[in-house]
Amino acid sequence: MTTFDVVIATRNRLDALDISIPLMLAESRQPQKLIIVDSSDEHELVKELISKLTKGWSGEVVVIYESAPSSSRQRNIGMLHVISDVIIFPDDDSLIFPDTFEAIMHIYERDVDNNISAVCAAESISPPKGLLNNKDSYDLTLADKVKKGIAKYRYAIEKVFIPNPLIVHGENINANKKNIPKWLDDENAIAVEYMTGFRMSFRSEVIKKHQFTEVFSGYCLAEDVEASFSAMNDGVLVGARNAKIYHHRYPSVRSRGYMMGYVQMVNNAYVLSKHMFEGEKRTKRAFYVSSVYKLFLYLFAIGNKYGRDRFLGSFSGLLLLSKLLKAQSGMELDELYAQEWKKRFE
Repeated sequence: MTTFDVVIATRNRLDALDISIPLMLAESRQPQKLIIVDSSDEHELVKELISKLTKGWSGEVVVIYESAPSSSRQRNIGMLHVISDVIIFPDDDSLIFPDTFEAIMHIYERDVDNNISAVCAAESISPPKGLLNNKDSYDLTLADKVKKGIAKYRYAIEKVFIPNPLIVHGENINANKKNIPKWLDDENAIAVEYMTGFRMSFRSEVIKKHQFTEVFSGYCLAEDVEASFSAMNDGVLVGARNAKIYHHRYPSVRSRGYMMGYVQMVNNAYVLSKHMFEGEKRTKRAFYVSSVYKLFLYLFAIGNKYGRDRFLGSFSGLLLLSKLLKAQSGMELDELYAQEWKKRFE
C-alpha cells in the first residue's frame, strides 16, 4: 500500500487548526505522520492545541517551530521529516470531506506506470454539512461572503475574456504530454494545469527534488503554481474529483496592502519567466492583459488605506513585469526578484 504523510504550514491560526485537524484525523485512511511547521507568535499554544487534538491518535506527530514566516520554507522544512511515498499539503484552513485522503491515494495506487507526479482534490463551494454552525470566531466577514458568492460567475466571465495566463501555460504543457493516463475518466479525474496550495499533494521524490521556491518571502503567493509546473517535468498533474476540500479562507488580512498588491504582480511574473516555453505568445499576452485588469480592479477598492496601499503595490509590480520576463536564467531571475524585494521590504 502506498504511504503518505501530511505537512501543514501555519501561523497564528489556532481557530483554524482546531477545526481542520480533527477532520483529517477522522479520515477513513490515515497518514503515517502529521507534521506541523509553525511560525506563530505564541508557539507553545500551538503545541498545546496539537497535543490535545492528536491525543490517542495512532500516527506520529511532529511539531516544529520556524521563526521566519514563509509557507514555502515551512513546507520545505516539513518535507525533511517525511519518509512516506506521498506528501499531502493541506492549508491550516483546509476543511476536508470524508474519504478525501482515500480518493487521492487511490489515484496514486492505480498509476502503476508512474506517470502521475501530483494529485489535487476538488474545491467544494461549501463546507462539510453543519461543520461551521455556531463558529462565530471562524465566521467570514460580509464582504468575504459576497465575494465567495459571486466568484464562480466572475471566473466564468474572466475565463472567456481575460484568460488566466497560468492556466494557458498549463494547457500548453498538457497539450504536449503523451503519458496522460487513459483511465482518468473511469476514476472521475482529469489532467489539470496546476494545483492551488490548500488541496495539493505530490509524490515525495518529486517535490523533494524541486522543493518550494524560497525566493518568495512571507505570504508566498504562487509558490504552489511554481511547484506544480516543476512537478510537470516529471509527470502529469491530476485532479481527483472524488476528493473534496473546502477552503474556508480564515478571516484575516493575509499581508500588508502594498506587499499584497506587489506580489500579485511579480510572483506570477517570476513563475512564468521561469517556466514559459520559447514562443508562448498567447501566454505572455494573457499575462499582460490580466495584470492590467487586476490593477483596474484594485483601483475600485481604494476607499481605505489597505486598498490604496494594495493599488500602489500592484502598480509598482506592474512596472517590473517586462524586466522579470526577460531574465535570461533562473539564477538571474532569483537575483532580480531578491534585489527588488529588498528595495521595498527590507
